[in-house]
Amino acid sequence: MYWLYNTLLILTMPIWFVWMMWRSRKRAEAPNWRERQGSYPFVFAKGCPRVWIHAVSVGEVVAAVPVIERLRELQPDIQLLLTVTTSSGHQTARDRLLTPGLVDRVAYFPIDVALFQFAALSTVRPHVVAVMETELWFNFLWASKQVGAFTCLINGRISERSFGRGQKLAFFYRALFKNLDMAYMQSDADATRIRSLGAERVEALQIEQRWLASLMRPQQLPLPTAASGASFSALRKMSF
Repeated sequence: MYWLYNTLLILTMPIWFVWMMWRSRKRAEAPNWRERQGSYPFVFAKGCPRVWIHAVSVGEVVAAVPVIERLRELQPDIQLLLTVTTSSGHQTARDRLLTPGLVDRVAYFPIDVALFQFAALSTVRPHVVAVMETELWFNFLWASKQVGAFTCLINGRISERSFGRGQKLAFFYRALFKNLDMAYMQSDADATRIRSLGAERVEALQIEQRWLASLMRPQQLPLPTAASGASFSALRKMSF
C-alpha cells in the first residue's frame, strides 16, 4: 500500500499541486512553503518528552487548547509542537497557544509526501504524535512510526457519510490503521465505525479529560520502542 499510495501521489501531482496553489492564493496569509515541504528551522532540546499535535484549522486548534493546557500542567518541561494546515488555524494557534507559552512551536503541516514527512519527523523526533479528530495522513503516520513515535487519534469522529465513503476504500484504511497505535473516539458510534474500517485499538471516551487520562496511564500506553519509553516515562506515570 505504501508504494501504491505514493505512486498515485506522484501521478496526480499536477492536479493537487495546482489545487493547493489556487487555495493558498485565496487565504489572507500565504503558508510557509518550506515548512509545507518538511523543512523546519528549529530543533528541540534533547532529554525532554516531545509531543507533536496536529490540528487542521481553527476548530481543531480550539479543541486542542484544553488538551495542551492539561499536558502543560502534568509535565511543565514537555516540548510541544502544534501543526496546522490553514493560515487561519496558524493565526489562532499563535494567538491562543504560542503567545501564552502553551506550545513551543507552531508550524505548517508538511504535504503528505513521504520525503517531506520523513524530513519533518526526523527533525522533531517526537515521542508521541497526536492527531485531532479526523486528520489521518498515510505518509505522516508511516514516518511517525519510522522514528519510533506512539501515534494516536484524539477526539476522533467519523460521520455516517464519511463512513460510507470509507467502506469503499476499506483496503486503504486497513493499511493506514496499521500505523495508528490508538484511536480515542468521541462516542461509541464513532468507535464502532472506525473499528469496521480496520482500527484495532479503539476507545470511546466522551469527555476530553477521560481520554487524556487514558493516554497517560502506563497500562494503556504501549510504547513502540525502548527509546520512546525511556524519554516518555514521566508522562506514563501521570494520571488524573
